[in-house]
Amino acid sequence: MAIIELTPFTTTDRVLCVCQYGHSRSVALARFLHSQNIEAVAIGWQTAGHKFTETLVRESTKVVTLQDGYLGKILNQINCLALPHVCFDVGLDRWVNPYNAELSGLLLKMFISYQADPRPHVTPADVGYVLP
Repeated sequence: MAIIELTPFTTTDRVLCVCQYGHSRSVALARFLHSQNIEAVAIGWQTAGHKFTETLVRESTKVVTLQDGYLGKILNQINCLALPHVCFDVGLDRWVNPYNAELSGLLLKMFISYQADPRPHVTPADVGYVLP
């Protein structure tokens, strides 16, 4: 896999948001990115299917996984040489709802932190949040 320099999100990005099933964490991030006029789609690495996932990755300018270790799950499914990847590591899905205010607030803080300092892994601790 090639190393790709990470840059802040822009309105020209096409972002693939990935969680396990594609129901809450990735949907919450995609909804937030839409509010910032950034194109985004949410999928689950377990539910999207190999060919569909590969197509979406190739068409994306960034892939954001929402839990540490999910990049490996994607790479095991597809043949991709370069993957612009960021992990907003919110941990296990304990929200079960993409409209959850706590999850939305955490993703906002992670987005702001990443915009100021693009790096491959952003954790709740990086933005002063302690997971219960």
